Amino acid sequence: MPAKYRTSAQVIENFQVRPDDVWVVTFPKCGTTWTQEMVWQICNDLDYEKGNSTELHERFPFFEYGTIVNEECWDWDRFSFVDQMPSPRFIKSHLSAPLLPKKIWTVKPKLIYVARNVKDVIVSYYHHYKNLQIYRGSFNDFLDIFFNDATIYAPYDSHIIDFWNMRNEDNILFFTYEEMKKNLPNVIRRTAEFLGKCYTDEQITSLADHLSLEKMSSKYYKYLFRHLNHQLLYLR
Repeated sequence: MPAKYRTSAQVIENFQVRPDDVWVVTFPKCGTTWTQEMVWQICNDLDYEKGNSTELHERFPFFEYGTIVNEECWDWDRFSFVDQMPSPRFIKSHLSAPLLPKKIWTVKPKLIYVARNVKDVIVSYYHHYKNLQIYRGSFNDFLDIFFNDATIYAPYDSHIIDFWNMRNEDNILFFTYEEMKKNLPNVIRRTAEFLGKCYTDEQITSLADHLSLEKMSSKYYKYLFRHLNHQLLYLR
């Protein structure tokens, strides 16, 4: 983690977890945004209107965001924001299992973990570093960085293995990005069952259409454009 993480490590460790929280945890570039939207819609009775009118980062905040970027450019204390959210809270994190709040393991809220093929993760993470973290090295250099566990949230293998070993816990659901691409309706059904929800085949088809890569990409790039503009204004 970046050096800035140290100033928040204790806050994260002691963060108050609620039993009705829903956490989505992944290594970066493993389908996090896709999963967040799916989970939020499942838990909110497929409220597409509210979902389209409210930014995902407000409905489903990125827990440790301020530890990896300059939080001043957003003027937003994420930990206080998440702490004060009404229940049930929806929380995203890329933290590995040992760095998550300690009470996750005793309170045992619902936690959904998504993994992805390492080759696709590397390619996507390389472009993420180029576009958002101003990385100017070559792809081959980035491969060395990745396999030497020098990217944020590394190491990749233990990040996934820890949750794979916990996949049979009652409060943990583990699936892959590849499963979502191959049969999204099936993943929606599994996730809905895990979250105590039941939808008709027609509703599941509707949600799968809402979550299509074409529609999700369009929404994501609009958000990303605003995010980059905000950062550039701050830097100026």
